[in-house]
Amino acid sequence: ETTNWVGVGFSLSASMVDSDVVVGAVAVNGDYFVEDRYVGGIRTIPTFDTTQNIKNVSAYDDGTTTTISFIRPRSSDNSEDINLDQCVYTIWAFGGPVASHESPAMFGFHTSQGVFTTQLCLQECGDREGPDDSASGLVVSMASLLLAVILSVYTNMF
Repeated sequence: ETTNWVGVGFSLSASMVDSDVVVGAVAVNGDYFVEDRYVGGIRTIPTFDTTQNIKNVSAYDDGTTTTISFIRPRSSDNSEDINLDQCVYTIWAFGGPVASHESPAMFGFHTSQGVFTTQLCLQECGDREGPDDSASGLVVSMASLLLAVILSVYTNMF
């Protein structure tokens, strides 16, 4: 038995198609997954990215709220990633239950999804350089974590 899954992602077109997503869930026994995925088409389950370049992943479920956390580079050479050195739309979805927590995890279509109409525009802070800069990753992580918290609260309202 598992909790529902939650996902947050980035899109250039404000749609799920060709979007870069991170999906996670927590099992009743505390096992969890947080995975880097890509949505290539309409009504398709996100496929497992060939390069899992998210790090410091964690997930927690307290019975009413599911929270996922991760850090990812702002820029990547991976064609399945959306670079965050440009303004992007933030998308979200949730659903459940999860059929398997084995990597790559198996889960079904979303029960709800959406897009924030205001684009997320990150800029480099200070004199730091490079796509793997921890401050840049931290900004993305904090923005994604905040979104995940908002989504998890939203999922438990219905």
